[in-house]
Amino acid sequence: MLLKWDESMSTGVPKIDEQHQELLQRLNILVDAMIEGKGNQEIEDMLTFLGKYTQCHFKDEEACMEEYKCPAALINKRAHAIFIKRFQQFRDEFKQDGPNTSLLIKVQRELLQWLINHIRGIDIKMRPYAEAQK
Repeated sequence: MLLKWDESMSTGVPKIDEQHQELLQRLNILVDAMIEGKGNQEIEDMLTFLGKYTQCHFKDEEACMEEYKCPAALINKRAHAIFIKRFQQFRDEFKQDGPNTSLLIKVQRELLQWLINHIRGIDIKMRPYAEAQK
């Protein structure tokens, strides 16, 4: 299932929206690889990307929520901590078992849920506060 960026995912902060779009693009690359039967080859790249992404993006996003005094800031920070723990489980599984279909499907499903539930459910709550600062 490929997901396309639309305004329902906009946080009102261009830098954050660009980072979300990059995550979406990477997820779509993973899905395409799965369709082509090459998902196991792509999973390591996705895990490497996610390691860097979570460090940089979560820091940026949390700083923006604090700056704009978004009431969802604490919920967002907690959700990020949960995602980081889950990501670490994926990395541990990859180190232990290598690339495999089970891990590939879990990563794809959870990233898709993250995009839909987290971005559209929490991150967009920043939009009115960011727009008020413009």
